Amino acid sequence: MILFHVATLDLDEPDVRARAWLPSRLLRQAGVPARLVEGDVSRGVVEAARCVVLAGPPSDCALTVSRQAQRAGVPVVLDAGGSVDVDREKAFTELAHIATVTTASNTIAARHVRGLIGAAEILVVPDPIDSGEGLVDGVLRHPKAAGHLIARRIAGYVRDAARGFWRQSHAKTDTGRKTIVWFGGASVPNDAGGVAELLLAASDLADLADEVPVRIEIVGKSRRDARRLLKHLRIPMTFYHYAPSQVRARLRKADLCVLPSEASSARAAWALASGVPVVPTATDTPWLLTMRAALTNPAGQAPGALDIIHEHAAPAVTSAWRNAIGKAQAATKGQRLAADIVATPARRLRVLLLLQQFQDIDLIVPIAEAASASPDLDVRVAVLSKIAVSAARRLRATIRNGARIEFWHGPDLLRNRIAPTCFAVDVALTASEGSNFGGRFARAFVIASRAAGARALTLQHGVDNGGLTYGRTLPASEFQSDLILTWGGPERLSDAACAETRAKVVPVGCPKRAFSRGDFKDFPGADRRFIAIFENLHWKRYSDEYRAQFVRDVTTTAASSPDLHFVLKPHMGGQWFTRGGHGAGALPANLTIADPTSPQWRRFTADAFLAHASAVITTPSTIALDAARYQVPAALATYGIAAENYAPLPRLERSEDWLAFVDEVRRGSYEDQRLAQFLADATIGGDAVARILAVIRMAGTRQSHAEILSAEKVAAS
Repeated sequence: MILFHVATLDLDEPDVRARAWLPSRLLRQAGVPARLVEGDVSRGVVEAARCVVLAGPPSDCALTVSRQAQRAGVPVVLDAGGSVDVDREKAFTELAHIATVTTASNTIAARHVRGLIGAAEILVVPDPIDSGEGLVDGVLRHPKAAGHLIARRIAGYVRDAARGFWRQSHAKTDTGRKTIVWFGGASVPNDAGGVAELLLAASDLADLADEVPVRIEIVGKSRRDARRLLKHLRIPMTFYHYAPSQVRARLRKADLCVLPSEASSARAAWALASGVPVVPTATDTPWLLTMRAALTNPAGQAPGALDIIHEHAAPAVTSAWRNAIGKAQAATKGQRLAADIVATPARRLRVLLLLQQFQDIDLIVPIAEAASASPDLDVRVAVLSKIAVSAARRLRATIRNGARIEFWHGPDLLRNRIAPTCFAVDVALTASEGSNFGGRFARAFVIASRAAGARALTLQHGVDNGGLTYGRTLPASEFQSDLILTWGGPERLSDAACAETRAKVVPVGCPKRAFSRGDFKDFPGADRRFIAIFENLHWKRYSDEYRAQFVRDVTTTAASSPDLHFVLKPHMGGQWFTRGGHGAGALPANLTIADPTSPQWRRFTADAFLAHASAVITTPSTIALDAARYQVPAALATYGIAAENYAPLPRLERSEDWLAFVDEVRRGSYEDQRLAQFLADATIGGDAVARILAVIRMAGTRQSHAEILSAEKVAAS
């Protein structure tokens, strides 16, 4: 008898069905006795078993059963399923003879387990296709499951009716919209099968919705998580509580099934078996192209479907489980041979990065890409859901490198609702930390990380960074981090930095990368020469008089230069110009407002504009430094604002200055050496990303600030 130990006999629970009940049913059909058990199990039942499979989450009951099995010489299989919480599995590692994971999409999970368990092998056992057949048989064999099933269905109907979702779910649908189904059974949003996975495709889903009217049907575990995390997608959605019957019902009417992450390919097989095209879970092709092709030519998704379905056919699943059980039994009654024990590799340094503002993407993503490609670093990236649409596309290389991407609801971070285990890392890195409104999420992140024992690092986020290079002197409490990584040397710090802050500073340089025009396909301004104008006029730094003068000079300069084209790029977050702040009325025909919320411009960040622009006019902001990195002529509209950090770039104080700068650009007489000097003064040259990774490694091994500075100086020499 093979015992599958589960946390519950509720057959509507996805893990119970896929990782225990369906395999046990297939084994019985193949002549191998198998049985599901839950909770405490009598010693006699355990001793009579041929093998014990821990198919549920590790619990006190499961630990007791596995210890009973060890004492009785019964082999134990630790089924890690689709995701692995390494810390959660530790108590079981010495009791399991082998471990199993789901299909190849879980290679990351397998790597974690292999580094943790001293077992002879990590076996891949595919999930069977959940066709729904045999449920009556399962309920008859496990009468308790019938009670679970009925109670859950009644509770679901009552809950849906109370919240108004019954009417929404059964309302007449818009026949003009294509239906996309996403389904996953994880209770935790960022686990495999959790609703946060859908945000990995956020950028492409938003673009697709601009081309084709679509609606999304989500079959998941938590309506609350779906509502909070996915609200920024701005796509019509309907939520259904997860059950195999709901998945089948949704797939029967679907035009496309989206599985956007490291999901078990059994889910893809399930959808394909229902005749629904599926976006591949692991591909270098952008999801937008795949989804567009599937919706316009569903037959184009069919190749390979039979192979996937065959992989999860009953004989394949049964054979894999027979192999796993046989391997466990070969471990000589619970005594692992020394030759079978895999040497545990050196523990990788755990690094957690936070993306909390739009401008953080350009700073943090290059570090995440390099760190995730380093074999000694275990990288996780936490992304606030409010910027998922902008961030998802930039995270693809990081995902391919094996990093784990998590999406957090910002208010949960502020209110200390993120589980402390999420911060249990060696090093936590963020940008934008501070006591101001824009830095509040990063502040909460730093405090939580330090409370969990991590070394916290804050990266300078702008040329004008409060508490470092800009503003009044701020107290030491402005930065809660252990170390502050700056773009420039100590001479760039102003009176804003107090002595305690200066004692934390490590100069590393600016990690932003420069792109080429070829990196931005379909950029709307690629076919013409234009001057880019950037504004962050939402900042309280600017008075109403400043804003009014800026708007007047923008319109006057464009109207006075009909031979040139101007593109005004509002700040991604503030969007002052497009939210009606300018009040300028009709604008000159040669002035285009690149609204960050419009489909035409949404996918393009400042880098795309800088790669194509002939010149840049900006309010005092980091855009000036970015223009210098791209070697694009730049000038600042200051109107009397102190902007010493930007010397020797030209300053525009009057309308005549705007026209003079435009004339310099037209004639090609701009003095480029000013850009080079500004860049050299503001940043340290060389590979900033490599320096930051070096600091991360030293911080993770608890080296002091003085030791890190000393090592940096040696490396520089």
